[in-house]
Order: sequence, then C-alpha cells, then structure tokens
Amino acid sequence: MLEKEQAYRLIDEAGRGTKFIRIILSPDPIREDTNRDLDMRRLTVATIEALQRRLKTPIRFIAALHDDHTDKRHCHIIALCNRPLFGRDFSAMIRQATFEAGKERRTLDRTQGIVIKKSLRKGRVVVTARRQSTVQQSQTIVVPESTMPVCPRAGMQPHPVIAIRPDVYWCRTCRAGIVEKQLTLEFAKNGLELERT
Repeated sequence: MLEKEQAYRLIDEAGRGTKFIRIILSPDPIREDTNRDLDMRRLTVATIEALQRRLKTPIRFIAALHDDHTDKRHCHIIALCNRPLFGRDFSAMIRQATFEAGKERRTLDRTQGIVIKKSLRKGRVVVTARRQSTVQQSQTIVVPESTMPVCPRAGMQPHPVIAIRPDVYWCRTCRAGIVEKQLTLEFAKNGLELERT
C-alpha cells in the first residue's frame, strides 16, 4: 500500500517517454458488485496483471478505491506504461475485469447459499436468483414464500421480491426496483410484507 508521498515520487521519477494511462475500474452494481462485497484490490491487480501479460512488459500503477460518495464502487487507476494503449488493449482489459468480477460474484453467491438459474423464455434469457440454506449435504431447504418480502404494488396476490443489494429489492412480476428507504418492513398474517411509508 503506497502513501501519498510515495505515489507522487513514483510519478515524478517516471522515465522519459512514460505514458500515464488513467483507468476507472467499475463493476456493475447489479450483476457483479451486488452486495458491495467484491475484493476491489484483487480485481484491480488481476486486471493490471492481464494487461502486463498482453503487453509483455511490467506496469507500475497507483490505485485509489472510491466507495463512499456513490452507489457504484469504483477504483481510479493510473498505470505507468512505456507505450500507448490502443482500443484493443482497453477491450482486453474490460473483458478480463468482467471475467474476474463474474467469477468472484459466482463464488461469493455460492458461499452465501444463492443459486442462480438461467432459462430461456420467449427468446430471452431470464436469470433468477434464489437463496437456499443447507442443513445437511444431501438435504436442501428453500425459504417459504410466506416469510419472503413481497412487492407493495402486488395488491391481493403478493409477488415475492429478491434483494439485489442490501437496500434495493427487485420484483420479477412487476419488473420494477423497490428502494428500501421508501419502504418499511411490517409483519402481517401471511408473512413479511413491504409497505410504502
């Protein structure tokens, strides 16, 4: 981990002809960084290492994580290269970062007991997420719908919602997002319901 003075020294002591490439690494908050739990440091290092392998040259870099002023966590990177980067280099970096983030998301989901299923409906790929808890290796228990949060727009037939982030839910039936700040959790006879405040 570099201190600010060390980062300035690294920039000041860069050799003649060094290119300073500014990169922002920002995983998708819905598909990749759902719970704001991706290891951004590991993701940054893996992306820069892929660029080093591609360019066949060592790359020094400085990175700063920004996760406090926006919902989208991102990392600002200044890479010191000995040659300019082209569009195909940036495309390769994006592919590698997307691959690494997706791989880590799947691993985290598995450890948290979330099962992701992909299916084809009416020519569209539909992705559904379901949280499961395992009691034994061979026995799986699914959370009953009566204890799951439901959509406040549902009316008489409750639509179950899934948490896509700690404070954001998604109703698959209404195809709409619900922000928890606008809702309160209230126990009802048929389970946990979300209501507008």
